Amino acid sequence: MPQFPDKSTRATGSSYDLSRLFQGRQIPLRLLLLLAFVGQILGIVGLIGYLSWRNGQKTANNLGSQIRQELTYRIEQELRRYFETPHEINRLNVGAFARGELDVIGGKFGEAQLYQQMKIAPNVAFVYCGSANSGEFFWGFAISRRWLFTTFFWQSRQQLFA
Repeated sequence: MPQFPDKSTRATGSSYDLSRLFQGRQIPLRLLLLLAFVGQILGIVGLIGYLSWRNGQKTANNLGSQIRQELTYRIEQELRRYFETPHEINRLNVGAFARGELDVIGGKFGEAQLYQQMKIAPNVAFVYCGSANSGEFFWGFAISRRWLFTTFFWQSRQQLFA
């Protein structure tokens, strides 16, 4: 078991002899209390600052996550609306053709149907219906939402695939 030297045999000026450091000096009680309180205050302020910073980081990350989720939701809704419109127009055209309101083969009537579709769906610039048997199609398109053109186009299969 190691033996530690007693106070009388310690080397003069050793680094672990604190009693020599304050020998002959007295620390005022006021200074001692002041240092204790300042140390506690600095510790508490540092701890509160760290906890506030960490809470701010969590809040910022949470807010960023919520914003990303909201943005994703809105983009998905806009894309659904944008891509659903052509399918709705196709369903309307199929119904109008079945009821005889669209003349795809002769192109004699149906302009009103296409015109209404263009007015109702402002993001659609081109609407058409066609016949798979003879290759005719009936179409309408809008330029700058002021002018609407409808036309009937017919071309025989021999010319189409020649």
